[in-house]
Amino acid sequence: MAPALTEMAPTPPHALQQGQQNVSKAIFPDGLKTSGQHGPIYERIRPYSDFPKEITGPTVWQADDYKNNRERWTHVFSDEEIAELSKASDDYIAAGHPLTGMKKDLFPLPKLESFFGAVKNELLNGKGFILFKGIPVREWGLHKCAVAYMGLGSFFGYFVSQNGRGHVLGHVKDLGEDASRPDKVRIYRTNAKQYFHTDGTDLVGLLCIAKALEGGESDIASTHNVWNTLQRENPDVAELMCTPCWYFDRKGEVGQGQDPWYRSNIFFMEHDPEGNPRVWSKFDPMNVTSLARFSEGPDAKIPPLSDAQKRALKILDDTCQRLALHMILDPGDIQLLCNMQVYHARTAYKDYPPGSVDEEGHERVRRHLMRLWLATPENEGGWKTPFHDSNNRKRGGIQVDDTAPPRPLPIVRINNLDVVVRCRNHRLDPRTSPQRLLNLCVRLRELPFPGNARRVAVDIQIPAPFPGIDYTGYVADLQHLSAPLTAFLNAKVVQLQGFIRLTKEEIGALTNSVRVVPRVGEAVVELSVTQKKRESGMGYILSARQQRRMERGRF
Repeated sequence: MAPALTEMAPTPPHALQQGQQNVSKAIFPDGLKTSGQHGPIYERIRPYSDFPKEITGPTVWQADDYKNNRERWTHVFSDEEIAELSKASDDYIAAGHPLTGMKKDLFPLPKLESFFGAVKNELLNGKGFILFKGIPVREWGLHKCAVAYMGLGSFFGYFVSQNGRGHVLGHVKDLGEDASRPDKVRIYRTNAKQYFHTDGTDLVGLLCIAKALEGGESDIASTHNVWNTLQRENPDVAELMCTPCWYFDRKGEVGQGQDPWYRSNIFFMEHDPEGNPRVWSKFDPMNVTSLARFSEGPDAKIPPLSDAQKRALKILDDTCQRLALHMILDPGDIQLLCNMQVYHARTAYKDYPPGSVDEEGHERVRRHLMRLWLATPENEGGWKTPFHDSNNRKRGGIQVDDTAPPRPLPIVRINNLDVVVRCRNHRLDPRTSPQRLLNLCVRLRELPFPGNARRVAVDIQIPAPFPGIDYTGYVADLQHLSAPLTAFLNAKVVQLQGFIRLTKEEIGALTNSVRVVPRVGEAVVELSVTQKKRESGMGYILSARQQRRMERGRF
C-alpha cells in the first residue's frame, strides 16, 4: 500500500524560498535561471474530494474530433511567413548573436507576432497543441533552422534547461544508449518507445529535421479526457494519483543539497483559492519506475511501488493509448504541446542504414528532432501551480546548481554538407585516453548543428609525450572512436585528425600504423604526424599544407 498523505513530511521551509534566490549575471547574463525539478508545496495540494468528477470545455477533446480534420490543428506557413522567418534568422546570424542569447526583442516578426499570440493562448487554454508545417530544413541547413526555431519559440515562452548540462536546445536522436537502464539514460537519446508522459516544462516543441525509416511517430491525448475516463472507469486510480506518494527520479542530475529524487503527485489542481482551479498533470513513468536502487534492500530510502501504484501506471498508459490522436512529423514540421493538459508518447523507431540515399540521390540522415522546453509563468498567463516557482519566468526544467547554458563547440562549416570540428582544447593523455575519448564523444554528440553533415573531420591535440608510453595504442583508440562518432554525428567521419608532439624516436613507433581503415561502411581513421620546427623545440604537428587541404574539404 502506498504511504498515506498524513505520513508525508511538510514542505521544508527552505524550499519555499527557492524560487526567490538571487541569480548571478556573471553566470546567467539575462539574470534568469532555470528553477529545476522540485516537489510541490505540499500544504497547497488539494484533496481528491475537491477534484471535479468531470471536466468540460475546449481542453477536453476526442481523437475523432481531429483525426480527419487536420486543418483544425495544422498551420502551413505561407511563402510570406517563411520569408519573414528567413529574414529575421539571417539578421540574427549576421549580428553575431549566440543561440543562447535568443529573445523575441532580437527576432522581430511584425506580421507573425499577433498570430503567434493567438496560438499561445490556444496552447495554454484550448486544445493544447498545434503542428506548424513548411520550414525548409534542407534549404536552410541546421544552423539557420536552429536560429529560426528558437526565434519562433521565443514568442511562446522562456527557454529552460533540459538537462544537467544546461542545454536549452535539445537534440532528440538515437545515441546508442541502453534504454534498459532508465536509471542512467534519458529515453529521448535512444530509439526506444516512450510511454505517455509530460515533459518538465509548460510547453514543449519539436522541430523535425529528419524522420526515421520506420516508427518514431507521435501520439497525444487530452489530459482532461483521460481524467474524465479515469473518473468513470477507475476512480480509485484517479484518487491515488492525486496523492503525493509518488517518487520521481532525477536521473543523476542532482544539485547540491538535493536528494536523487523528489516526491509529488501525478494530478494536481491549480493553486487558485479565489478562482476556478483547473486539473493538470506532471508525470513521466520512466522517472517513477527507475528508482529500485533507492527502494530495495536493507538501505532503502524510499518506499517501493505498491501493487496499487503499478496497476495505476498501467491503467493510465492504457487509457492514454485508447484515447490518443496519432500524427506523423515530417521534415520541416514543428509540433508544439502544452504539458499541463496534453500527454504525449512516441513509438519505437528504426533508422536508415548508413549510406542510404533518397529518391533524389541525397544521403539520408538519421532521425533527428530539435527540442525546446518553454516556460510560461503564472503572472504572464501560465497555469497557477502549487509550486514555489510558479511566477518564475524560467520555472521548471532541469537545473544543477549554477550550470549555465554552455557555449557550443566551435564549428567551421566548409559547405552545406561538410564540417570540421576543432577540438584542440580537448587534451588527451594516452595513459587515460579511453575515458577521455569517451568524454569527447559525449561533447561531440551534443554539437548543435551536425545532423546534415555527410563528411566530418575532427582535430584532437595530444599533449607532450611521456616516457615509456606506447603511442601505437592511441591509434587503436582513434579507430575505436570512429564508429561512435559516425553514429553520433549522423555522418561519415572521413578523417579523425590527431595532433601529437613527439620526438624523432617516438615517431618511429607510429610510422607503420598511421592509417587505419575499419570495416566497410565504417569511417576511415587517419592519424597524420608531420615534422615541423617550432620555437619550443622539435615537434611533429599537422603541416600547413594538410591544414589548407582540410579546410578546403579535401580530405
